[in-house]
Amino acid sequence: TPVGTTVELLLDDLQLSVALHATDDVFVHAGVVACDGRAIVLPGRSRAGKSTLVEALVRAGATYCSDEYARLAPDGRIAPFARPIQQRGPAGCEIVDPHRLGVVADGPVEPGIVLFTRYIADATFAPIFVSPARAALDIFDNIVIAEVNPDLATEAAASLARRSVTMRSARGEVDVAADAILAMVQSVESPA
Repeated sequence: TPVGTTVELLLDDLQLSVALHATDDVFVHAGVVACDGRAIVLPGRSRAGKSTLVEALVRAGATYCSDEYARLAPDGRIAPFARPIQQRGPAGCEIVDPHRLGVVADGPVEPGIVLFTRYIADATFAPIFVSPARAALDIFDNIVIAEVNPDLATEAAASLARRSVTMRSARGEVDVAADAILAMVQSVESPA
């Protein structure tokens, strides 16, 4: 195993350990950017395309919060979990400094939109609304501590679902999707 791969795996394990053992915050497998002071949360497991979409959103003007975890604070806001963006590709993992792409969040932001999306070639971005109950279930499925502390995970998922507008859509090419997502933010009113 190449040294770079070993270091990447060690960092991934360390960050997962932080997510599993956090005492106050609840971590959701999700990329997160902010736009107009509200978070756009993009839940998904590793290799779901979160980093690629987060990078495109930051290049398009969003503020970087995380490409791996949405960190839900006890007050319901989403705290940044800034780390170098890890882009996986055929040649291995490329590390991208988010500061070179645009603005990096320096504090927590209010929830805004939870968007479940995945890449499908030639798909058109056409989001549909998801009910808060369905949203809470889908968010719960991406919470790191769901199996070890289901009560806290359920409470966090329900809170995020209540405080956000949740949508689902396939997406095509990442830059087109990023522009559509940022345009959509302007037209979506927060439920809070």
